[in-house]
Amino acid sequence: MCDAASPGTPIVLHEGTGRTAVRLEARRIGADIAVLLSGGTVHIGATVLALPPALFPDDHDGAPRPCVRALTVPGHRDDVPARALAARLCLAMNRPVCVTAGIHIDAASRAEIAVILRNAERACDRLILCLAQPCGECTGHETPLQKSRKAAEP
Repeated sequence: MCDAASPGTPIVLHEGTGRTAVRLEARRIGADIAVLLSGGTVHIGATVLALPPALFPDDHDGAPRPCVRALTVPGHRDDVPARALAARLCLAMNRPVCVTAGIHIDAASRAEIAVILRNAERACDRLILCLAQPCGECTGHETPLQKSRKAAEP
């Protein structure tokens, strides 16, 4: 695992810009992974736990998938990105994953919501790359495209 993912040390990733930007902060909790997904007005809207398929060998009717359970604040939809990220990360890393999400953008359009979900997915992909790298080799924190954009900024 990435050295930055040692217990207690967070991995912080940002994806997107403006109203649709998301922030993903991950920490190892023992062998498990805890993730905070936020954007806009930060709050707790949902917490999702995903457990690897190996813990439930008789609970599958085909392709293995994680056991995913959510607690959602009434009226919130933060469980949508939290479920997707928890399941994806759990399958990729084969370990329990807890994702707490809170993303609130006033009067967000359907298009903005789609971009937010896509940004969350991209941040998750980067986190998986980071966690899969040997210690000291993590490049998931910032993509080459992001580095080149920053270098071009005045």
